[in-house]
Amino acid sequence: MASTARQFKGWQYYFDVESQNQDTPRRRSRRNDTLNDRLTLKRNSDGLEIEIGTVVEVQNSKYRDFALIHDISFGTDVYLEVKAMWFLRAANLSSRLEGRQVEKNELFLTPVTDRIKLKDILRKVKVISKSEYEAIGIDDSNINDLFLCRYCCDHDGSNITDSFEWDQFNNLLKKNPEQFYHNVKNLTGSATIKSITAQSNLLSSSRKPRKYVELSSESDFEDEEESEDDKYNRKVSKTGTPRSKRVLYSTPTSERYYNIPSFPQVSSKKLNLEGLQDDEEEQAKPMAKLFSNAKKRLHTGAHLNTLPCRDQQFEQLYTSVEVAIENNTGMCIYVSGTPGTGKTVTIREVIKQLAEKHGSVFDYLEINGLKLLTPQAAYEVLFSKIFGQRSKSGQAVGLLEDHFNSSQKKKPLVVLMDELDQILTKNQSVLYNFFNWPSYSSSSLIVIAVANTMDLPERLLTNKISSRLGMIRLQFPGYNFSQLAEIIKHRLESIGKLNSDKLVINSGAIEFASRKVASVSGDARRALSICLRAVEIAEKEFKKKTEEEKAELGGIFTVQIAHIIKSVNESTSSTVTSYLNCSPFHLRLFLVGVLARIRRTGVTENTLGSIIDELQNMIKVNHFQKVRESLERENLQFTQVIFGGLKTRMQSFDFILQELIENGIILKNGNLGRSSLIKLNIEEDEITTVFKKDDTLKEVMY
Repeated sequence: MASTARQFKGWQYYFDVESQNQDTPRRRSRRNDTLNDRLTLKRNSDGLEIEIGTVVEVQNSKYRDFALIHDISFGTDVYLEVKAMWFLRAANLSSRLEGRQVEKNELFLTPVTDRIKLKDILRKVKVISKSEYEAIGIDDSNINDLFLCRYCCDHDGSNITDSFEWDQFNNLLKKNPEQFYHNVKNLTGSATIKSITAQSNLLSSSRKPRKYVELSSESDFEDEEESEDDKYNRKVSKTGTPRSKRVLYSTPTSERYYNIPSFPQVSSKKLNLEGLQDDEEEQAKPMAKLFSNAKKRLHTGAHLNTLPCRDQQFEQLYTSVEVAIENNTGMCIYVSGTPGTGKTVTIREVIKQLAEKHGSVFDYLEINGLKLLTPQAAYEVLFSKIFGQRSKSGQAVGLLEDHFNSSQKKKPLVVLMDELDQILTKNQSVLYNFFNWPSYSSSSLIVIAVANTMDLPERLLTNKISSRLGMIRLQFPGYNFSQLAEIIKHRLESIGKLNSDKLVINSGAIEFASRKVASVSGDARRALSICLRAVEIAEKEFKKKTEEEKAELGGIFTVQIAHIIKSVNESTSSTVTSYLNCSPFHLRLFLVGVLARIRRTGVTENTLGSIIDELQNMIKVNHFQKVRESLERENLQFTQVIFGGLKTRMQSFDFILQELIENGIILKNGNLGRSSLIKLNIEEDEITTVFKKDDTLKEVMY
């Protein structure tokens, strides 16, 4: 793209006039001359020529990507416009390619389009079909210039088509670029490719006799929103009311369905490129698909190719683990950070890239403390990974000790221990063993321990355990508002390209949501959830508009700050929030004690006695007069419990506990008096958001 003629300096253009079809009347060919005149661009410095169908390497922000030129034209808002469809590399889709054999230099074509700047074009590369790729062979002389493409996929690689011949596919682009783009978009847009008919001469060089075929009313074009079972169990109806629309066939063929599952499957069937047309139902509901794609990208479980705002932690973790794998030595790494700061996803991305670089030279095991019935069950999981057999935890720990202590050479094993605070035991033997085994000279065990607090080893672990964690500690701080905004924009970037910015989230709305979350917790998941709900609210508002109001929008709909505000209000005005706002003061004060104890210990479950002591000490030390006055107004007996004699009367807390348990705020394990375990049944953010607005409680909490 060149916005002005000045930016086009250093390039020149000329028209490539295609030969007119002799079968077409002269009057009609004159009318279509502009369609047959194709622009070709030439760079003066090196003679590089690009035209429709050319594959180029483009400098895209920090990375270099490959793109297929599908349109070159003089624009109205810019001097010259160059549109391209992006490729994805096989390395970007490693998690989607299970069971599918791909080549190292293989590219996947996507329907994601974008304007590219002429100054960003680096060079031209050659893309060939599978047969030619095998015949030529790849070596050091052509590894950077020769690429294979035989599949299309959507923007995140979740839908991959059957294989095709690149030469035929590229010829279709040169004949009809607009139709080619919509065909690729339809093929990769859903898990089921409809039975679509069109002219067969798109791929044939010579004309053949045409026959008209009537399409029944029960054609696949009509039912877009079909159930999942219908997609795989439907049958083609041979009867129905004839439709007036007629489609050209070169030869009569039977109707067929192509089923492409959501995950790749091995298939040797060639993709039928003949006669692909736009899905009528999809064209009738364009905005519905835009909203759907935006919600998918904003979902916290969406697959991402890159991780923004965590480059420093990623590099440090990647380097440490790679050195340990290459040297075949053991190591412990402690990773800490509040929920939603990208700890686990960053570690998984490190392991993924190490596996791509080093292959199967190491194994990987993930142990989540929340998924274990008992902390000792971690022994059974590790034993099963190493030996491929099951064993009781008591027997497994002895065999694992012998295994790691032996001098036999072992394959490096990386173990991710997530939710570390859930694996704590009274004598801390489980964590001691997991942190002690990497210290053996021939263990080849790399343990990555993940917890929510940075000082958990010093507060909860004995010196002999915390010392074995080593000196490598990574802190994942909460995201600030600018980082949260970048994360949201990163997720929506590909959607904007795919849909030509027809659905836009206002930059001010993104900043408002980011600042709102950053002021409380810096949790990226919460920021994404707010934006996701805002899109849902905007979609509901769009559906209520009349056809005249939709036409006035010009095909573009914007998610405004008002939608974000409504989403935030919904999240802060839930039933839990309403209950906390209306609850008696002594109930809220008890929850302050629960939060204070969790922050002090880093453990989600604490005994009732420790919570009461924490609350009592906090009140006595700070001497908040407003708290005293509020307690006296609410319940004098509770005031006496907090500030009274040396013995705390547990029966005075029965009402508080029962009230909070019945309303689902906390969970209590048994009736053991001060030894009863108390755990929050709601998110901490829901409590802190409400209590920050209370001037009295804010004094105690902060």
